[in-house]
Amino acid sequence: MKKCPKCGALMKADVNFCTNCGTDIRKVPVEKINTSNAKNNDNTGKTSSKAGQERTQAKGSLPSVNYWQWLVQSWKHPFGQQNGESWYGWVTLLVEDVLFIIGLYIGLGNLANQYIGGMNNQMMRFSGIPFGAALELLFFIILIEAAWIGAAYLAYIFIYSENKNFLAFINHVAQTANLDTIFMVFAFIFMMLGAGGMVFGLILSWISAIFFVMALHVVVLGDPNPVRDKMYGFLLMIVIQIVVAGIVGTIIFSTVLVQIMPLFSNF
Repeated sequence: MKKCPKCGALMKADVNFCTNCGTDIRKVPVEKINTSNAKNNDNTGKTSSKAGQERTQAKGSLPSVNYWQWLVQSWKHPFGQQNGESWYGWVTLLVEDVLFIIGLYIGLGNLANQYIGGMNNQMMRFSGIPFGAALELLFFIILIEAAWIGAAYLAYIFIYSENKNFLAFINHVAQTANLDTIFMVFAFIFMMLGAGGMVFGLILSWISAIFFVMALHVVVLGDPNPVRDKMYGFLLMIVIQIVVAGIVGTIIFSTVLVQIMPLFSNF
């Protein structure tokens, strides 16, 4: 048998990853251990966190070594359980948001200079969105994203009665939605290419947003052994998300768009 060097759990000789904590034990030497002791230790390890292990085994254990490997494994196995660092998820989501805002800001500026700037001196006033408005839009996107994840987190706790670490939950959401990273990189590239590219970039951005919402639903509803009915948890999440979207959307229209609309006054 093999003994996990991280948690001490005993595994069979043909097991490559510890089913208790996900550690890579392919290089751990096989030892001859008394069968009765092995069974007792194994039973002790299983009873320590039965519900959590069942969910981990259901999703598969895919330990991570570094950030890039975490990304690659999440692209291959979006719903696999990984042991990534606590900052992997929120940094990934933040980078995606920043890429979108930078692409939108520069793309609209290039679009204005290409198609509007040469028409007349009055229209030269339009040069894309102001930098301050772009920063405000980034802040509101991060705010609504965090609120939606928070709503999903509350729904998860309601359904499974499991006090899961919030950063670990964000990692799970980001991992499930990590195809968004690919979408946003291509959206950023397209938005740098002018009018046609701007259209494709915005389409990819919408696809990314839809995929993120889908990932939230999968994370909340995908685990086995619910304590409460999943439908009520799902409704709780949807109600909170709609309320947050309405409030933040109203604020965006009353702040960011107020700065942008005067730019079109001479058209």
